Amino acid sequence: MIISHRHRFIFLKTGKAAGTSIELFLSRFLGPDDIATPVSAEDEPKRAPLRPTNYLREPGPLGWKRWGARLPGPVGRWIGRPDRRFDYFNHIPARLVRQYVGHDVWTGYFKFAFERNPWDRQVSSWYWATRHQSEATRPDFKTFTAVEGRRVRGFPIYSIDGTVAVDKIGRYETLEADLADILARVGIDAPVDLPRSKGGLRPDGDYRRHYDDATRSLIGRHCAREIALMGYEF
Repeated sequence: MIISHRHRFIFLKTGKAAGTSIELFLSRFLGPDDIATPVSAEDEPKRAPLRPTNYLREPGPLGWKRWGARLPGPVGRWIGRPDRRFDYFNHIPARLVRQYVGHDVWTGYFKFAFERNPWDRQVSSWYWATRHQSEATRPDFKTFTAVEGRRVRGFPIYSIDGTVAVDKIGRYETLEADLADILARVGIDAPVDLPRSKGGLRPDGDYRRHYDDATRSLIGRHCAREIALMGYEF
């Protein structure tokens, strides 16, 4: 997630839609007062010249904010601890960003996110989440996708109370063209030159071969808002 006061934009990062590559690219144009959340240790060295910055907010009455703090692992995801506050985080939803930045910034800045065909995105999520597992221990795609918490959505990130809250939703499928349009809108005169991130895990790009009727229908129902909004088809 990025908030640029220099260029007056807010980038909300959805899952498995080239968000890290977009963050690394946009970081080149940020100023010292802008907000950039950390990415993975593997990808962080690709960010230059700005490192993650300003993503910790001012302490609350107890010196920390419970729901802004995150610890590694599912148990500590929303458990507060004074020395680990991450008030802004990678996939922070629009409703929290609006609360944190206030009305003037939220309404005055250009807000955008990117979407991806949900059926394609779910296959990428499976490959990414199981990348360190052997073939013997890796759950098959159907088993993985059956777990609700493993099904990736974009709509909750860029919507508030069921309504789209950003000015533009770019498409992963037309990433460079849509990002070029966004750069023009926020006054950044630069060619789109995205660094590669989290790639090389999929043996091919044909996501359809992983699906049967049940998993196809499951993702169709789970991501119905995204599919209707963007007009995606299987």
